Amino acid sequence: SVFKYDKSCASFLVYEGEVYPLGEWFGGYGVASMALADLNKDGMQELYFTYSFGSGLHRSHVACFDPAIKHVVPVDYMHINKDMIVSVSETGGLSLYEAAFPSMDSFVEYTMEGAGHLADIVYEDGRLSVRPVKQEQ
Repeated sequence: SVFKYDKSCASFLVYEGEVYPLGEWFGGYGVASMALADLNKDGMQELYFTYSFGSGLHRSHVACFDPAIKHVVPVDYMHINKDMIVSVSETGGLSLYEAAFPSMDSFVEYTMEGAGHLADIVYEDGRLSVRPVKQEQ
């Protein structure tokens, strides 16, 4: 189960009776989107999530909770001054999109849409990484 506070935006995962903080939240939305995938092919789906924070410089990140090691694993990618959404791609992998918020009643009641394909999350050489999408000029 994932829980998110509507005032602080602090987000937590409860997994097998233990509580794990999911990302950072001060000055941002905390966890904004989530998707399940087994990118490392170990037979267990990881919980991938985007989260944002920042007082002065707003930034959005992506990470995953790996149930095999019971640990949050950050992915080395940051989107500045905007939020991201993680979503299952057409090929069954995961993609990151710039987020648009068509409706937002609170920090826990909102609708998000992907507004532009930013990158794909890949598992290569034993680690998670992000492959940015080439932007057309």
